[in-house]
Amino acid sequence: MRDRVTCGPVCYDEEDKVAWSFQTLMNDEATVFTAEAVAILKSVRKAAELLEDIYIFTETRSVLIALELKKNESSIIKEIKNLLKENLNIKMCWIKAHLGKTGNEEADRLAKRAIDRE
Repeated sequence: MRDRVTCGPVCYDEEDKVAWSFQTLMNDEATVFTAEAVAILKSVRKAAELLEDIYIFTETRSVLIALELKKNESSIIKEIKNLLKENLNIKMCWIKAHLGKTGNEEADRLAKRAIDRE
């Protein structure tokens, strides 16, 4: 049986308190790339509602690279790119995985919790 793919973005405020978070269990055909892209898309949508500067950290370089490419067939990537163009206050940043960073660890915990809820 194939491992289930999940995503679990989390947003912290200026005081390092959780502002919002969620977890999503993807369908059986979803790849890790798709799950990460969905997490980023949901985060960008939420951040677009805010006026202050927002930094979205991801451990997935492949999504960041896809966002830099001029051509990409993924509707998820296209929507992220459009939202980022419209919302210049949102910045994307890469973070190394599994270094014990609070936000990264919490996102991993949320993603695992999505599987447990099944």
